[in-house]
Amino acid sequence: MTRVSRTGPEAKLIRFHPVRFYLMRDDALWDSAVERHTADIAADRRMSLMGVGERLYLEHLEGRNLLRGLEPYTFHHDRLKKAFEEEYGSSGNVLERTVSTWYVAGQQIFDLSAISAMFLGAHAMNTPVGRLKLPYESFYLHWGKHLELPSPMNGRFIEGAYVSRFDEGVMEVTFISSLPENDPWDERSLLANMVVDCEGVYSVLLDIASDGSIEEKSMAEMETGFSDEPGVLRWTPFLYPALNMVANSLCYLSSPKAEIEQSYPLDAPERLVKQATAGTPRERKRGESKLQNLGFRMINLCGQKLAASLDMKPGSKEMPPHWRKGHWWPARVGKGRAEVRMDWRDGVVVNKDKGTPDGGHIYEA
Repeated sequence: MTRVSRTGPEAKLIRFHPVRFYLMRDDALWDSAVERHTADIAADRRMSLMGVGERLYLEHLEGRNLLRGLEPYTFHHDRLKKAFEEEYGSSGNVLERTVSTWYVAGQQIFDLSAISAMFLGAHAMNTPVGRLKLPYESFYLHWGKHLELPSPMNGRFIEGAYVSRFDEGVMEVTFISSLPENDPWDERSLLANMVVDCEGVYSVLLDIASDGSIEEKSMAEMETGFSDEPGVLRWTPFLYPALNMVANSLCYLSSPKAEIEQSYPLDAPERLVKQATAGTPRERKRGESKLQNLGFRMINLCGQKLAASLDMKPGSKEMPPHWRKGHWWPARVGKGRAEVRMDWRDGVVVNKDKGTPDGGHIYEA
């Protein structure tokens, strides 16, 4: 991925974790560690079991101080252990593996933040995992921190998830948490930034090769022999609403009514977007290059027209008053109506013919 400046107006792009991952590692120390690690893996494949972040963490323990200023008081030894060591889930390695899988699979980002508020009251955990259509082998779902799905860290919200499918019929969901408000990520050391990034990560494996709902599969995963590990116990109380958001998002992407537009983010410079999409071949190439240098990339915008039609306010987790919330409905289709497809039924205004709503109750299905 193209390097992005740590300062300036483009820093707001940090809301998309795939961009944030590289932005928080924008450091010559990371680059050199990646080069050394790549060479070591080529010489001994067993080295692939260790991540780049874990490597730097071990170097820090061995006497190479990778923290700066007063950071050792905030990022003490126990805090570093919880970000990198196996006992706590080795979230550093999980995150690196997940982002690498996403990168190789096409670097797809689905931004559902415009319509994600309508999923808050929609229960989708009973969706059969076998009926979900995963558009890519690995992709990132972004619903946004404005929903305020809680995480184990105060002031940080579960704002999205990577979804990856493996050949053996396993789907991995890796949750990502937002940074705190006004977080000084651009002032921290590389090691400190990696710790903060890893602390907001949790991964769940779901068996999608056999029958069962998302709820059944996730509950089975949480009741394995690892259920009493510190990292699992820390995250378990927060997983159900986050998994439900993943279920809703996947139902939307699986629906024939899904509105998905591949475009640059809405806050990308309009002049450059026009140049990159409507100019001559040479102009398009220059426009694309300039946008990449600013950290902008093509993403999949979801539900923009639907959000406008429902008068949904950007950055709000509340549906407009007098809207009946949308919900997923198992519709029977196909020959003999033998197949079940999860269809989304849009929210509707109650008594729309009587005028514009001026407050009222939100009905949940």
